[in-house]
Formats: sequence, C-alpha cells, structure tokens
Amino acid sequence: MTEGQYRFIGWCCLILTIGVALTWCLTESGLTGKIMQISHNLINVQLKQISCVATFIIVILPGYIIKRYCDELAWDSHLSHLPPPDVRESAKKSKYINLDDAPPLPPQPVQVSSIPDNQPEFIATCGACGHLFSARKDIKSLQCPNCGENIPLI
Repeated sequence: MTEGQYRFIGWCCLILTIGVALTWCLTESGLTGKIMQISHNLINVQLKQISCVATFIIVILPGYIIKRYCDELAWDSHLSHLPPPDVRESAKKSKYINLDDAPPLPPQPVQVSSIPDNQPEFIATCGACGHLFSARKDIKSLQCPNCGENIPLI
C-alpha cells in the first residue's frame, strides 16, 4: 500500500469514531445511554455531560490509536521508497566525521568501450582496497589481485 492509502485509512477510522461518539451523545443512546442509566440507578441523577465526556474518551481513543498506527505505516512506506543515503557526501558536510573515516566507495564499473581500440591494456583501480593494477581489455571478468574483489565491467 502507498503512503496516501495508509493516511486515508487512519483518518477514516478517526472520523468514524468521532461520528459514532457524537451520534451517541446527541441521541443519548449507545454507551452514553448506558452510562446515564447506570448513574441514574446509582445516584438518581442523569449525568449527561460526564457521560458524553466518558463516551468521547472511550470511543475516540481507539480511533486515535489506529490513526497514529496508520501514520506510522505511512512513514515506513515513505522511508522504504527513499534512496539510500550517501555516506561519503554526508561525511563531507559533517564537521564531526572525517572523510577518511567514511567507508570506501563501492567499485565503479569499468567502461571498456571508452578505451581506445589501439590500447590493449588499461590501469584499473580496486574500489575496496585502492590498489592500482594493469588489466587487459579483452577479459570478461576483472578481479583485484591484491584483495580478490570483483570489479564490474560495462
């Protein structure tokens, strides 16, 4: 489900519980009627205001909790659709984290098509350990001889 659908369900639940509580208070039926009947039997006075307040609290509280739960699901949905943060870019902007402390960049794919035709070899850089090594243009897979990390080819 999308973020908007979760929010819509939450608002519908809250508005529905408000409507039920308001209807019961205006018509003196449902929970409000039961509370007024109990107060009349106990102390011979119908406590309409207290009955309405108690009805609003008892009926609207679960609707509010459901709305907050749907808001949380909407937020989780929103966060799941965001791209992952760039740690190195954040480290550049931070005054507390050095760029040297940030994890290394993931290995970038080597574009073999951009190498001139008369150049059979090129220098590749391992993204994991930073090792520079010579590689042939006609190979199908490329691995760092130092750490064994696979380097993607395009």
